[in-house]
Amino acid sequence: MKISTALILLFIPTLVFSQNAGSNKISVDTVKYTYVIPEVISATSFVPQLKANRNMSALNKINNDIKKYFIATSMILDSASFIQSLFEMNDVKTIEEYKQLLKDNPEIGKDDESEHFTIEYMSENLLNISVSRDLIPYKGQLMHYYNSLCYDLKTGNKLAFKDFFNITNETLAELIKNDGYSIDEDYELDDSLRFRKIERPNDQINIVINYVLPNITAPEVLCTDFYFNKEDHGVHLRFRYACSGPSPELYGIPIKKLSKYVVYPEFGDSAIKGKGKRSIGIGIGF
Repeated sequence: MKISTALILLFIPTLVFSQNAGSNKISVDTVKYTYVIPEVISATSFVPQLKANRNMSALNKINNDIKKYFIATSMILDSASFIQSLFEMNDVKTIEEYKQLLKDNPEIGKDDESEHFTIEYMSENLLNISVSRDLIPYKGQLMHYYNSLCYDLKTGNKLAFKDFFNITNETLAELIKNDGYSIDEDYELDDSLRFRKIERPNDQINIVINYVLPNITAPEVLCTDFYFNKEDHGVHLRFRYACSGPSPELYGIPIKKLSKYVVYPEFGDSAIKGKGKRSIGIGIGF
């Protein structure tokens, strides 16, 4: 079986974001990747890639890992698995059979999909990038997918929730109920009203918070993710639903309210120098 693919790699000249620390300056550029199987799929992603004159091994490690979370680059990295899953999902054995299936069933492959990334937080030592996907199946309902990626810029390691805080789910939920807020991302009239004090009855708020908070002992079993952002001269911890389907309310809390449980040095008593979010969006065609 012969499978024909075309791969295009193009540097986009627009600078997305930079963290200036003298000779330690780090910039983030977008790189265009396209994965094509003629008459079957054409996917394009604009992937953030880090550039700097220091810690090249760490930055290369981060750049390679980021590619796993974008449509085109994930296909490029593991083309064989993607094609095999395509065959199994559609009960075919060859590309030619799949092309014929598309001709006989025009509705297949008509899903509308888009993705974008946001630099949520960046400092000299830490980078937090979120990757979001919106999928509208043919004649179906909108679905959302989300990944938040935190990287140590000194080592290139991806950081988990336990690398930032030593806290239980129960304690974190109680602190968010007392000192946190819910977020209305669709509120467009007055940005200051997007953050609302949590006022739901305890029985309901426990259900919602326990649903969106990370399961610290087994994070893979819950559809949630965390990220950082700078608000009101301080860094905040935020939570977002990560799996497909409508998103429940989002929650946040200032990190200073969690100071007793912080284990990541940058979020200790020293001044926090991180920046706010930057984002770029792209479209994908199938």
